[in-house]
Amino acid sequence: MTSVRKPAVGPNPVARIQGMKRSRDPLRRQCGLFLEGFGETLRTEGAFYLRFCTLAPMQVAALEALWGISGDPWRLFRRLCTFFRVSPAPSGARKKPDRACLPQRDLAEPSQSSLSSSSRCEKSGTTR
Repeated sequence: MTSVRKPAVGPNPVARIQGMKRSRDPLRRQCGLFLEGFGETLRTEGAFYLRFCTLAPMQVAALEALWGISGDPWRLFRRLCTFFRVSPAPSGARKKPDRACLPQRDLAEPSQSSLSSSSRCEKSGTTR
């Protein structure tokens, strides 16, 4: 029987980040600087996800290389939550996003739904 290390055992995340920043490996030092920003974030899944969405693509690539995760942003987010002992939702509880950031909308063009609702208002003679 093999024992599995519980996430609550061992040094706290701040101590692990300090160790990463003192490492000789440049990738570990770089990731330590990225992760230091998460230390100031409120310890909830929502706050961590919003902070995760602000990471630059090179920061995501560095974290993927450090932890050996490739191409799955949701798995990287769960690993990040585990590092900071924030309990993410179970993998089947929510629909997995297809990319790490929230979708960007083009604000120059109005959506079809807003056009159709405004034309309905004009036809009925009411204003919004």
